[in-house]
Amino acid sequence: MNVLQNILKSNNAKIIISVIIIVFATIMIYFPIADNDFISLDDPYYVTQNDNIKEISPEKFFMFFHTKVVGNIHPLTMLSLSVDYYFAEYDASFYHIHNLILHIFNSILVFFFIFLLSERKIKISLFTALLFAVHPLHVESVAWISERKDVLFGFFYLLSLIFYLLFKKKNGVNYLLLSLLFFIASLLSKPTAITLPLILIALDYYRTKKITVKTILSKVPFFLLSFIFGLIALKSQTQGSSSINFSDKLFYAFYNITFYVRSFFVPTELSVFHDLPKSIPLKYYISLLPGVLLILR
Repeated sequence: MNVLQNILKSNNAKIIISVIIIVFATIMIYFPIADNDFISLDDPYYVTQNDNIKEISPEKFFMFFHTKVVGNIHPLTMLSLSVDYYFAEYDASFYHIHNLILHIFNSILVFFFIFLLSERKIKISLFTALLFAVHPLHVESVAWISERKDVLFGFFYLLSLIFYLLFKKKNGVNYLLLSLLFFIASLLSKPTAITLPLILIALDYYRTKKITVKTILSKVPFFLLSFIFGLIALKSQTQGSSSINFSDKLFYAFYNITFYVRSFFVPTELSVFHDLPKSIPLKYYISLLPGVLLILR
């Protein structure tokens, strides 16, 4: 870890102050969730009516590899909920605080990720981390026990990105192996992690302004894992949803992208549940225009 120490040592005081600000701001925003209870939406499947989390053992852990919960297979997420049950049984506050702690760590990891990516720019790193920490779009992930998968996959995802950047700076194979290891942990927490190889290519392009065959080939292990876990997720999530055809799935995927792009800049109309629309409102198309123009540039 000498590389990381060398990168950080010249800014130790500012980094410590930044981390304190991030932790304080996140706690101030989210600490009230400690008083929340379980809700009827998915929490029974994940915790209150799930007998599988009542025991921590190798057998139970490997069982999570082939046991679907609300159409998902994510063994590390279920293991983390088993740990919560071991210590607190059905004390919802413990689960919520666990989510909050993970979100605090994620916000700190965002700071260090941007710090490395921006070549040690403290102000940019702090602003980005605070935006990540307090943005309303994260309320669902942090304040909903069933979304443990989101904050947990994000934790490992960010670690994978950070170690990949360290690998690029030092070219040490150990950093790349750690990046791959944390990627696997992220995949075992939530299938959404399959996007990471594309982000790694984007990072390479950001740093070198070009994409070569070597750039793609170096990501083969990451893409292979994404392909395997993508197939598992596709099979798991499509069972029981045969009434939704392929074209509808593409439509809803586009709608979700546009919804989150718009909501990032204008976080309104947020709700615990959104019905699937029959058509995409014009405002969602408009919200994509800056991104389209950037790509065409």
